[in-house]
Amino acid sequence: MALSVLAVAGSDGQEQDKVLGPQYENLVEQLRDPSSTIRGRAIFKLSQLDLSARLEITAALFGCDSQERDKPLNPKYEKVVQQLGDPSYTVRQQAYAKLLDVGLSAQAEVTAALDSPDAEVRYKARQFIESFIPFRLEEYLLQNPGEITLLNPRQIPELLDKSPKDGSLFLQRLESIDKDVARELAKFKGKRLGLNGLQFIDKDTAAELAKFEGEILYLQGLKSIDKEVAQGLASFKGDSWDKLSKDGWLRLEGLVALDKDVARELAKFEGHYLALNGLKFIDKIVASELVSFQGHVDLQGLKSIDKDIAQELAKFEGKLLDLDGLESIDKDVARELASLKGRLGLGGLKSIDREVAKELARRGGEMGFGYSLKSINKEVARELAKWKGKYLNLQGLESIDKETAQELVKFESHCMYLTGLISIDKDILDILQSNPAIKLPKKITR
Repeated sequence: MALSVLAVAGSDGQEQDKVLGPQYENLVEQLRDPSSTIRGRAIFKLSQLDLSARLEITAALFGCDSQERDKPLNPKYEKVVQQLGDPSYTVRQQAYAKLLDVGLSAQAEVTAALDSPDAEVRYKARQFIESFIPFRLEEYLLQNPGEITLLNPRQIPELLDKSPKDGSLFLQRLESIDKDVARELAKFKGKRLGLNGLQFIDKDTAAELAKFEGEILYLQGLKSIDKEVAQGLASFKGDSWDKLSKDGWLRLEGLVALDKDVARELAKFEGHYLALNGLKFIDKIVASELVSFQGHVDLQGLKSIDKDIAQELAKFEGKLLDLDGLESIDKDVARELASLKGRLGLGGLKSIDREVAKELARRGGEMGFGYSLKSINKEVARELAKWKGKYLNLQGLESIDKETAQELVKFESHCMYLTGLISIDKDILDILQSNPAIKLPKKITR
């Protein structure tokens, strides 16, 4: 339903003849504005008015303009409206169903029917209008939280009460909140709270939002934050669903830059996942601060890094350093990253040469090349077969030749995944199957 027609239903013919008070004329124009933001703000203002004022504005929205009422009515719609008073119950129900299908295109004809001498027609006309326009404006917004652009603290308890207790609350168009609103929103008992429409929050608001006890806090609209805001957000625990684990996800993909102070505070976040994949560049100092984070840090937005940054990132000892945005690296960067003790994600690499493979093969732990690496030659395979870590994921490879297979089969560590192979010759399959550490697809075309 278009927000431009949200108001309180129940205006009768006499109310439609009222002249709209000048103090509300601007509000009515805003309710009809093509901008959803302006309409949303007008709706919020309307929700603060008393019932009589809402009725007055409703009359304006539903044809109090004499020129609008003087326009010819659609005969087809008029006929359907007349059928609302048919002696047959079936005909009346079918007519009403037709009007619902037509929707507000029949607004003028239905509004005119509010003056019908037939009580049944008047009743059905009013029912039609009320089906599109909630009697209480807040009811629509409570049922459609994604349309909310403004909130005050008193509205939130009912909003939370109507929200799924084990699900999500996404307020994507909410553009600004203060600490009082944040305090109330943090009481949401679901798993995910989405506030991606916010482009700025202060330290007090950040501290209140961090009290949310669900799993994921989405703040992807924030473009930049200062040290104090970062400090507040980093206090988010997000572990109420499992007190034994720290599963909180803090999603800040909108951040495009970090300074060392912000990086230092965010690294203190004790949750599982810190999403910073909006960053296109970080310097050596910022890298040195982020590596103290103990969970999964997502830096997929980085498209390239140099040796010095790689040297700092290699000090990361958390659960996973996600660098899946890198499409290529040189041997110096590979040499530095090879010393990383935790899991390393390089799923975006599209190609690697022998020297890069040689450096990466020195590292322990786990590493996945993801689905971007579609092929390798025998020289690269020879180096990767020397892998010192526990797991090596090459699931992006779709085909390999016999010489490459002969090198990979020399793999001596725990597990190599070649589960992306689509079609290989019987000779190559026999070679690979001779090494039980190599995992192949369950079904493969020969």
